[in-house]
Amino acid sequence: VINIITKRADETQGVLVSTTTGTVEPYVAALRYGGQFANGTSYRGYVKGRKVDDFDLPDGSSAGDAAELLRAGFRVDGARAGVSWSVLGDVYSGRNDSVVPVPTFAPPSVVLTPLTTDLHGGDVLIRAGHDEGTEGNWTAQFYADRNQRDEPRFKSRVDTIDLDLQQRLTWRSRNELVWGLGVRQIDAQTSG
Repeated sequence: VINIITKRADETQGVLVSTTTGTVEPYVAALRYGGQFANGTSYRGYVKGRKVDDFDLPDGSSAGDAAELLRAGFRVDGARAGVSWSVLGDVYSGRNDSVVPVPTFAPPSVVLTPLTTDLHGGDVLIRAGHDEGTEGNWTAQFYADRNQRDEPRFKSRVDTIDLDLQQRLTWRSRNELVWGLGVRQIDAQTSG
């Protein structure tokens, strides 16, 4: 079961702009906008960006560990005929720089080599449920996720698909019976 808990879209209406800056992080910026359609369905979308410069080593040289990440997403919440539903999605793209030690057979025995890792991915979550009264309450959830890392000598991709169904029944006014089923498939691929 994958539970992603965020505020409902109707709790984040209007515009939010946030930005910070510093000596190591030249910028961290975010923009979010939320609204409501005529039928009462609420929505929001956001974009976030972050840049981190190289840290300095004690000798004053660069550590070669800069990073950048851009993320965007949305959420839509609604209800109809006693069934509430939500659709959420996110995508991201970025890179991480690092310096890795590579062993050699000749002096020096280790050479520090710069490495850049590209990061990409996204996810979507669709959830619906009926929760009125005590009889026959149910929830259904579908989740799909992809994470990808690309390095010069190594690449990996992980795809996850998850489906979860659950029903809650009242039995003899003092007992509840909860039953459900879930299935998850993870496909991990590496090369290099």
